[in-house]
Amino acid sequence: MTEETYDWLELRERATSAFGAGVSADLEERVLDVFRRHPAIVSTSVEHVAQRFRQGLIRSPWVIFAKHVEEATRAVENVVVSDGSEKARAVKRAEQWMRTAGVYFDRVEEVDDELFGDLGRLKDYRSDNALRPRLLSMWETERPRGLAAEAESEARAVKYLADRRRADELGQHERLRLTAEAERKAAEASVEVAARVAERENVGVGS
Repeated sequence: MTEETYDWLELRERATSAFGAGVSADLEERVLDVFRRHPAIVSTSVEHVAQRFRQGLIRSPWVIFAKHVEEATRAVENVVVSDGSEKARAVKRAEQWMRTAGVYFDRVEEVDDELFGDLGRLKDYRSDNALRPRLLSMWETERPRGLAAEAESEARAVKYLADRRRADELGQHERLRLTAEAERKAAEASVEVAARVAERENVGVGS
């Protein structure tokens, strides 16, 4: 069987196109750290996150993407034998996911699907009538923190664009100033040359 190969630059380009924006250096390093160990997880997660982004369920796809692949990797690397405490461990992992990634989901229905859907972290415990409401209530409590982080991220992006635009404007102003200065000096030089020529001509006539 031919072993499948993965190219990080190609995958990053695909994710950038799907997410509608480039990735910051710190988020890229987090994703790349997972990619070096589990490239297939990163590759298959692009569409998973992109679909939610297209549906308007998340607003910071790169943030969600980084957290998603990290969570998926931990699940793979920390396989344990199921016993009486497996449910407790699964719930603990779900609570951690809620605090780090779930807070960035916009709708409670999406959180419910991530936790108790067919591929959810707690799919085996979806019939627990006490657990489900507790975790969804936890999301409602934690969600304002995610909104604040998103607002801060958007504010940084707006400031970055404003700073870039201001720098471009200043650069253009400086280029115009230098061009005007060069033209002024050229004009002065032309006047000076013309004056010298006229002076020589007058001297010649006087002689």
